Amino acid sequence: MRQFGLEYEKVSLPSAYGNIEACIVPSKSENKIWLLYLQNSDRLYYSEKNIWRYRIWNYLGMNVIVPNYILNEQTQSVENPEKLYQTALVTYNYLTNILEAPSDRIIFYGEGVGAYAAIRLGNEMSLAGLIIENGFISLQSYLQDLYPIFNIRWVVPNWLDIEKEIAEIDKPLLFFNSLKDETFPFRHTQMLYEKATSGQKKIVVLKKNLQQIKEKDGKTYQKAISDFLKELKLRNL
Repeated sequence: MRQFGLEYEKVSLPSAYGNIEACIVPSKSENKIWLLYLQNSDRLYYSEKNIWRYRIWNYLGMNVIVPNYILNEQTQSVENPEKLYQTALVTYNYLTNILEAPSDRIIFYGEGVGAYAAIRLGNEMSLAGLIIENGFISLQSYLQDLYPIFNIRWVVPNWLDIEKEIAEIDKPLLFFNSLKDETFPFRHTQMLYEKATSGQKKIVVLKKNLQQIKEKDGKTYQKAISDFLKELKLRNL
């Protein structure tokens, strides 16, 4: 990240499952906004194709913390939804208790499977708002779209189900939906948006996959987050 003008710090967060590795990308802004980024992977983003994302967040004055998910030590995979949730909870507690970040200046950002932990924890904790990128209602509904000829309910547990949570959340919500996303069907984020009952919600449709974004969509993405921060009264410019 440093070769692209971004500083970062690795931290270790203790949990009941062992230590969680996390990466902090600080901002020079005095706004003290924190973005808890729960990504679509169990590994931190380091590749060049994702640096644009960090640079936009940094430009908008947000400190970013990105935790690795708690893994099953034997299989090196995420074992169950509870570990996704616990990862988010441990990181949130680190922000509020150790770094003393004001809860009303924390935003949860859930991408893909990260939407599950972001929305579930967002219902329970105080925070400024949530950003959801290419999420899905449940693992069953997602896999049913991929394999329509099979009855997925017979072989897959109803994991990552956030249909009830999204309907109950009362925080401001910003959704990003990519028409060209190769992993999550377009309609799932639209379903989340429609089921959300928050009085302050918005969905932004992008033409490209967010990891392959072009300049036009990049400006749309940046403006959407900037406007969201203004609505939350976290940014004036």
